[in-house]
Amino acid sequence: MRALVGLSIIQTLLLAVLGLKLFAVEAQVDAATRTGLDVLAQTAQLKQAGIAARSLPTQSAASLTGADIRQIIREEIAATDSDAQMIRTPEARPREAASYGDKADVQRELDTYLAHGGIGQMEMAKLQMSIAQLSPAERSEMLSKLTTALNQGDIDGQF
Repeated sequence: MRALVGLSIIQTLLLAVLGLKLFAVEAQVDAATRTGLDVLAQTAQLKQAGIAARSLPTQSAASLTGADIRQIIREEIAATDSDAQMIRTPEARPREAASYGDKADVQRELDTYLAHGGIGQMEMAKLQMSIAQLSPAERSEMLSKLTTALNQGDIDGQF
């Protein structure tokens, strides 16, 4: 009986030592994985930014020359400038007068719906598309007339 208790204690101690070793190995694997993933992520970022592989973090900063640093800074500035240009939206240029819709046609459509007293969803969508083709000043005027007619109940419909 004493032999079984002794073997049981030895087995428990060996399992504890094995568990500690396992945790140590897992910690080493995690550290190696994190380092590998960090290098891969940085490599991908550098490739995306167009920076040469010679400036990877695996090199020490002391081995970079002044010319290398200036080149890296130029590349970063160029990448930043190109990103900024892509983000900027082109200034709104007014369309040529020939590309605007005809205000008289839209006014005629609006008068038709006023005489009818109602407008369906499809007709409203068509009217809104016609209004969108007008110049900004005419568009504002027609939208104002349409909104006033809807609010006063002259036209039964939804905007």
